[in-house]
Amino acid sequence: MSMREDFESKMAGEAMLDWDDGMQEYRSVVTQKMWVTWQAARATDSGSQVVPEWMAEISQNLKTQDNRITADPLFVVFQKREIVTHEDFDYDRISWGSSDGEAPEEIQEQLNELYGDVESDFFREDQITHTSEDGTETWQRAALKEIDEFVTACFTEAGAEAYLKSNGHNLRQPFIYVTSLFRNEEMKNLREWLSTSPGNGWVRCEDEWPHTEEVIWVDDNSYPKPTLLDVGFLQMAIDLGRVRHWMPTGLKRPQPPTGESK
Repeated sequence: MSMREDFESKMAGEAMLDWDDGMQEYRSVVTQKMWVTWQAARATDSGSQVVPEWMAEISQNLKTQDNRITADPLFVVFQKREIVTHEDFDYDRISWGSSDGEAPEEIQEQLNELYGDVESDFFREDQITHTSEDGTETWQRAALKEIDEFVTACFTEAGAEAYLKSNGHNLRQPFIYVTSLFRNEEMKNLREWLSTSPGNGWVRCEDEWPHTEEVIWVDDNSYPKPTLLDVGFLQMAIDLGRVRHWMPTGLKRPQPPTGESK
C-alpha cells in the first residue's frame, strides 16, 4: 500500500479525497493540508509516545502529594493477621480452636476452667475433647500473636487509598504505612522517572490550548505514531474524537520577505 493509499484509507468518510493528477495534490485545500502534515509526520521518525492518563496521574501525584516527611516514600498497605506462637514467648492472647475455627466465647470459658482446675482430668492439657449441646468437639489451646502482614505497595498515597477502596473489604484491619526506598536504587530510579518523565511535553487539550503554536504534534488515534497538525484543524480533530493531546513543535509560518520586490 502506498503512502497516499494509506492516507486515503484512514481519511475515508472524513475528508474530500478528490485527487488532481496534474497538480499532484488534493483539490480540497483542507484535505491537501492534512495530506502535507501527514507526509511530514511519516517522514519524521519520532520516538515520542503519548503517556497514558494513568501514568500522567501518578506523575502528578508524586509531585504534589504529602510525603509524610519521608525521603523517597513508598506507601505500603498492611493488614493485621494472627499467627500461632509459643506461650513461653511473646503472644497477645490465648484461644481454643479447631479445624472449623475458634470456639465460641461460652465454650472458651468452659475450656479455660477445665484447663485450670487441678481436679479436672484436663488440668494443663492443651487438647480437650468437650461435649456441649452442639455435639462433641476436640479443641486445641494456642497462643496467638497479631502481626502486620504486607499486602501491596504503591508509589502514591492516592494509589494505596484506591486499592483499599476496591479491596479493603477482603482485608483484616488494613492500614497504610509510609516507608522509605533508602538505598533501593532500582525503585528510587523508577520513582524518579515516573515523577519527571511522564508527559514528555504532551499537553491535554482540555488543560491548555496551543495559543502560540501554529503547527503541533498530536496523538491522532487514526495513526500509529504522533502526527503534525495545523492548529486551525485541532478543534475539528477533537470533535471527531481523534485527538486528546498535543505537543509544541516550535514551527511557525515564516513572514513574507521584505525589502525586495516581488
